[in-house]
Amino acid sequence: MSSTVTYISNIAGSLAAALKRNKQAVWVISVMFLLLVATCAATIFFVHKYDPSKFNDTFNLSERDYSLNPFGINDAIAICRTEAVVKLGSQFKHTIVDDLSTRVDTTRGIYLVVLKASTVTSNMNDQRLIYCHVDPKDYIVSYFKTHGAKRRQFTLSFF
Repeated sequence: MSSTVTYISNIAGSLAAALKRNKQAVWVISVMFLLLVATCAATIFFVHKYDPSKFNDTFNLSERDYSLNPFGINDAIAICRTEAVVKLGSQFKHTIVDDLSTRVDTTRGIYLVVLKASTVTSNMNDQRLIYCHVDPKDYIVSYFKTHGAKRRQFTLSFF
């Protein structure tokens, strides 16, 4: 019986010595685990607070708090896209912002937004430029115009 007690005390002593030697490693692993948990929790919090589904093509002004994040060029682009969907329907699936023409006009106090919209079907190619003037005080489109026309799609026929 004394040999078992000696054996158990030797194991406990060696574990205590190993724990004492590896105390720094245990602390490093614990801190890394806590950082991992904190990062995951912060990610989950911000994903739920700033839901990416709110930034779709639809733009809801009642959900936006402009005192926290002032009105900017991205808001003007979103309002112009929403106006294009309202006026032209959902036929234009792809709109691209013309970065060279989209800007802030400080003399008139408006945002000038230019979008390139296109729809390509089997026999028609509809490409348009959409021009919007967005008022940053009222958050509305004050001017809307489209330019462009439908063109026949070029097809090759070998037979």
